[in-house]
Amino acid sequence: MRATRVVAALATGLLALGPAPAPSATATTAVEMATPRGDEPRRVDVVRDPRGDGEVPGPLRGGPRSYERLADITRSRYKTPSRVDGDLRITTTWAYLADARDGGARRQLQFTTLRVTRDLAFYVTVRNTDDRVVVQRFATSTGQSRVNPEKVEMRRDFGRDGTVDLILSTEWLGARSLTFLNTATSGRRNIAFDRVRASKPLDVGPLR
Repeated sequence: MRATRVVAALATGLLALGPAPAPSATATTAVEMATPRGDEPRRVDVVRDPRGDGEVPGPLRGGPRSYERLADITRSRYKTPSRVDGDLRITTTWAYLADARDGGARRQLQFTTLRVTRDLAFYVTVRNTDDRVVVQRFATSTGQSRVNPEKVEMRRDFGRDGTVDLILSTEWLGARSLTFLNTATSGRRNIAFDRVRASKPLDVGPLR
């Protein structure tokens, strides 16, 4: 739960969850996206992020470089379904994705914010220490609660330019469009982070 609170604080630039400001993004990122024609919906967005821009904030800045290297996402691809209750896909590339399921200090956490409105978002959390995928709903009026999608599939390829490929059903979502934001942390106390630029809004389900 502590890790979730830490990364939620990093996502405040996208969704106002409290008084803590989000860290400033110092790197320029490039965005690739499918360009819709006329009323054609936008379903896919690819957000690229510079390699080597992991940061250790505050007084810990300049700490172990290994943590900064581990908290380094270089690419995020998001795909939304074109049909009702179709699947949502999040594919993330890391500079180096470590396998810490057998223990060790190379802990990594991927925290994806799915913003629906200013006051409603969903959080998807994946760690390299186990195979769990945690989905939570946050609304400013009701707080935070757990969500259990009917379908959750995850494939990970560890190592340099390792990937996390996540597929979720969307019967729980109830949204017509989403904006995505990926954040990574590393270290036992999540001391290093890398926040990737937010995606363009993507349509969910058929146009109405």
